[in-house]
Order: sequence, then structure tokens, then C-alpha cells
Amino acid sequence: MYIGWASLAVGLPLSRSLISIAPGILLGAWVFDGLFRHDFSQKWQTIRANPIAVSLLLIFAVYAMATFWADDTSRSIAGLLDKLPILIIALVAATLQLRGAKAL
Repeated sequence: MYIGWASLAVGLPLSRSLISIAPGILLGAWVFDGLFRHDFSQKWQTIRANPIAVSLLLIFAVYAMATFWADDTSRSIAGLLDKLPILIIALVAATLQLRGAKAL
């Protein structure tokens, strides 16, 4: 998980390819963490309890529904795929549990 966040932080000022790879790394770590701990239901509860994550999911759902009545569906799907990394990063950040972090 830390590799994904580090590649995102380093890639922001330096490399466009790292920014493209970082959400994939984060999503893979998120799925692996859920499979390893068997806690996808807890992750879903965390997402449902976070109003920012819920609103982001609803905004993405509106974009997804808008592809049905778009004139150019291929362009609309491409725009939807361009916004997908933002959704992935937000959902991973919403359900993130840092190891060894002290409670404030």
C-alpha cells in the first residue's frame, strides 16, 4: 500500500506514467488486503459511513448513467475511464488502515 502512495507522491511532479500506475497498485493492494483479512464487508461499512466516499460514488454513478444518453458513447466511456483513478484513490484512502499509526 505504501508503494502505491509513494509512487503517486513521486509521480505527481515527475512522471505521468507513475500517476497512471499508482491507482492500479493501490487497487491491487486494497483487494489483496481484503482477501488476506477477509474484511470486504468492513471496508464496505467504512465506505458507507464516510459521507465523502458516498458522495464520490454517487457522482461517479451519475457519470456512468450519463453514458447511456450521450451522443458519442465512446467518448463518454473514455471520459468515465479518465475519472476512474480519482474514484479508486478516494475509496482506498477512505478505507485505509495504517499499521503502527498512533491514535490522535
